[in-house]
Amino acid sequence: QLRAEIGIEYKVERSCFTPEPKVDSAVLLYQPKRDKLDAATLKDVEQVTRTAFTQRRKKLRNSVRIFLEKRGEAGCPVDLERRADALSPGEFVLLTRFLLGA
Repeated sequence: QLRAEIGIEYKVERSCFTPEPKVDSAVLLYQPKRDKLDAATLKDVEQVTRTAFTQRRKKLRNSVRIFLEKRGEAGCPVDLERRADALSPGEFVLLTRFLLGA
């Protein structure tokens, strides 16, 4: 979502496939964003996101602890009591900028 706008172009019924699967499919359209983040920031966001999701049922405070040891928690723009799957892509950017100064 940080790199492209993603949407469903159209749905494809399961009867279009052989053998017929148990689920329907869809064709997705990816439109690259014009105002996307620079490559270095995207790489940093991916690093923080990957770290947060390795223990996704834990609170952020625990899953990104390695970054917090260097930076501390004071002034964090994201509630560290939340879980990784509750954050939006924009919140991961804010968290990354806080943790890594990106």
